[in-house]
Amino acid sequence: MCFWRYRSENNDILPSYHANGTCAPTFEPDASSEAIRYTRNPTICRYIDDENTTLIISNTPFEVGELLKFDQMLPSAKKKGIVFYGSSSIVRWLLEQDFPDYTTLNRGFGGSTLLQCFYEFKRIVYPLEPSVLIIYAGDNDIDGGATPAAVQNTFRQLISTIRRFYPDLPIGYISLKPAPAHVDKIPQMNETNILIRGDIESLFPGVTFINIWPFMLLPNGLPNPDLFGPDNEHMNSKGYAIWTKEVTSYLESI
Repeated sequence: MCFWRYRSENNDILPSYHANGTCAPTFEPDASSEAIRYTRNPTICRYIDDENTTLIISNTPFEVGELLKFDQMLPSAKKKGIVFYGSSSIVRWLLEQDFPDYTTLNRGFGGSTLLQCFYEFKRIVYPLEPSVLIIYAGDNDIDGGATPAAVQNTFRQLISTIRRFYPDLPIGYISLKPAPAHVDKIPQMNETNILIRGDIESLFPGVTFINIWPFMLLPNGLPNPDLFGPDNEHMNSKGYAIWTKEVTSYLESI
């Protein structure tokens, strides 16, 4: 059985489902443009983007281990909290420990790119009705061969999509981190940060660039290995302490 949420004429958000137990072919199947799927039978139903019907967003390596889990959690998930969205740096963050005074929801999926976050936003984040959105993604794009300009373009698409649904939502974008495992990508990472920061300052009111980059470098400009675990890619508690301080400062400012 496939379940859905839809917005009624008086703007109430109500659960609904197809009487015959089948799934419509697109992401937003109901008459209302607000309708979204929030649980589904994965053996029957596929997610196909409402704007790009050639894009099957449930056909990714993240589906069974991570994204489907978020679908299943949605009916009982807290709404209107601070949603942290992005790649493994989000997944590994102990949010309840580091932000005890806030209601947080972790919607990171390890290995994800900013492009994948763009594709999955309407499915994973939109239904949560966030009060604040914190995003970290983009380093996997660069590591996979994307250019800084390509990541910038994806960022623009993601923010534009978010603004369709949440025109006034406060958004904090955490800058790409300099990791020792990707020291060869430092110039591209830095250029990506510069491009995205420029877009935020000139194009996207209500979006804040949370710059953790300078606090994770040694005086010689190389990544500080003391902030990372044995793989030199994922942060340890010292690295997360920097992020927590900067994000807390952002949250206190809004």
